[in-house]
Amino acid sequence: SGANIYPQMVAGKIKIGNPVEPAHITLSSTGMTFEGKVGFPDPSSQSLTISNTGGGTMVWNATHAQSWLSVNPATGTAPSVTSIHAVVGALPEGTYYDTIVVSCATADNSPVKLPVTLHITTMAPTIRFSPSQVAVSGVQGGANPPDKKLAIWTDVPGSTLNWTVTNSSSWLALSPTGGTPPDSLTLQFDITGLAYGDYHDTVVISDP
Repeated sequence: SGANIYPQMVAGKIKIGNPVEPAHITLSSTGMTFEGKVGFPDPSSQSLTISNTGGGTMVWNATHAQSWLSVNPATGTAPSVTSIHAVVGALPEGTYYDTIVVSCATADNSPVKLPVTLHITTMAPTIRFSPSQVAVSGVQGGANPPDKKLAIWTDVPGSTLNWTVTNSSSWLALSPTGGTPPDSLTLQFDITGLAYGDYHDTVVISDP
């Protein structure tokens, strides 16, 4: 037809071999928090699912810095579920931090970091004492009854009880009037000038 015809170049790419998309680390959580109490069992473990949302096979490894934190298992092939555990042990009250680092040599986003927080608190003390009541007898004009002991303590591990005691009658004296258990309180009786009869008082043990 007499028309001029020219070659047209179209951009493209040639794949050689069988290229595989890189692995991509995906965690089921963006952060974990544990709540523990001094002297009590460790908080429950939490599960972490490690998935590969990319291609190929993803063999992962998890590391951390602090001894109170454990990851079991610490390595595996995705998809995997690992258990994260926080150990209170002898740690005092406070807030503790660590980071779980999940790595994979073939992942395009390695490493992935998971922050972990451990809060350790101390429960409020509970006042315990024994005996639950005290009775003494004396003779009018005679000697004072013998002293009695009252034991004071708390059964909440890690807690501190700073107790004080009060009473209302002058014939009953308390010594000491405060302390930190385990401790004992002495009840002293003075019947001087008291007439024949029954007398009652109450020892009030307090710690706000």
